[in-house]
This record gives sequence, C-alpha cells and structure tokens, in this order.
Amino acid sequence: MSCNFNIIAECHRGYIGQCTCCNEYNFAFNNLLITFSEDHLAWFFEWLLQNRDNPDLSFPLANGQDRIFPSPLDNLFITFNANELDDIELLYGQLQLVWQARNIVNSKV
Repeated sequence: MSCNFNIIAECHRGYIGQCTCCNEYNFAFNNLLITFSEDHLAWFFEWLLQNRDNPDLSFPLANGQDRIFPSPLDNLFITFNANELDDIELLYGQLQLVWQARNIVNSKV
C-alpha cells in the first residue's frame, strides 16, 4: 500500500494535512504539530475559536502571545495571539470547504 500526505489548507504559519493511509490529520502551526482524527480536529478548531475571546484564557506573555489554552496535561498549555488565531480561523475555513466539497462528491456517487 502506498501512503501519501496531502496538504489540504495552508498559510504562512502552518498547514493542515491528511495521511491517505490512516486518514489522520496533522495540524502544524509555528512550532506545534498535533495529529487528530477528523472529528477531533473539528472539535479542536471549534473549541479554539469559541474560546478565543474568553477572558479566563487571556494573559499577556513576554513573547507577545496572550491567549493560553489548557491541554489535557496539567503542565502543558498552547498559546496564541490574535493574529495567529485569525490564521487558524482561515485554515479551518479552507478545511471546511474541502470537507463540504468531498461530501457533495461522495453523495453523488
């Protein structure tokens, strides 16, 4: 079996790609790389974007990032700034268009 990796959405800070063998998605952004199933990827983006203006997650850091998202690990947090979250929203929008197109094509088969 031949595996391919397809970039589905990209911006200057990162990309979203999918492995054709396992159907896992990679979200690569700056120095962050997280793998997801399709459902978990959608949940992750919805969670990030719904909480982008949550004052409980806002705290200015020395590196210019001011949104701190907790992870399932007690000592690991993911940080972004407003511009990065705008880029993430664009990536997610591109991904949603691809998913919608796939659904249309698959429903006609």
